[in-house]
Amino acid sequence: MNASDHNEYFSGLVFGMGGVVADADGQGTIPRETRRRGPALEKAILDAGWRELAGAGYAGLTFEAVAERARTGKAALYRRWPNKESLVLAVLSQRYFNAPATVPDTGSLRGDVLAVLRGANRLGDDAPALISVLLGAYFDETNTTPQELRAHLLGDRVDTMALLVERAIARGEVAAPLPRRVLALPMDLVRLQFFMTFQSVPDEDIVDIVDTVFLPLATGTTHAGDAGGAGGPDHTGGGPDPARARATGRRAGPAAGRP
Repeated sequence: MNASDHNEYFSGLVFGMGGVVADADGQGTIPRETRRRGPALEKAILDAGWRELAGAGYAGLTFEAVAERARTGKAALYRRWPNKESLVLAVLSQRYFNAPATVPDTGSLRGDVLAVLRGANRLGDDAPALISVLLGAYFDETNTTPQELRAHLLGDRVDTMALLVERAIARGEVAAPLPRRVLALPMDLVRLQFFMTFQSVPDEDIVDIVDTVFLPLATGTTHAGDAGGAGGPDHTGGGPDPARARATGRRAGPAAGRP
């Protein structure tokens, strides 16, 4: 509490001036009309935590700074999160994973996968804060791995890519369920480019990942607009696709006319 808040707070107590009251968690002061408690206070703290994370990184984030920015007391934070690791996990969960995951349904596998990748790519706009967590002091301090962080944030959420492929099978776009490695490939490639450049992936690169890498493996065809592109053959003619055969663990059949 700074000197101005301190004086105003005690003026309200001694002289009955109202206007400023103790926060619901007891420390710090905020105007009466914006008094918060429960979910409203928690959201204010997590919003403040995100701003501190974006500005100072994981190493520089402190409970004191978050409490000051949220206009509450440190006790409000410690009652909810015992340490910085748990606070940062809560901050990331609220910002990226709080809302129920929405699975696109554009009517085609291509459209669905493009929508998923474009949605994930928006995380690149917050690259500095994300990098500070994923590549900074977080893993050293917590002795965890990126895979463990991802599992914590995602929990038991549905495997979006698997669901998209199930729909595509029902529509007749895909013949059979795909290996997990193929399902993970589009997001892995977007993630790799993001970490190599620390920038959002250009949309044309996302389209290229879907059209020239994923769809040939998933469907045995290339997208019509990229037939024969990227220096590879066009498998839209219905013949066996070696890439599809490798992905599904089946060997391509013999060429027509051969024994």
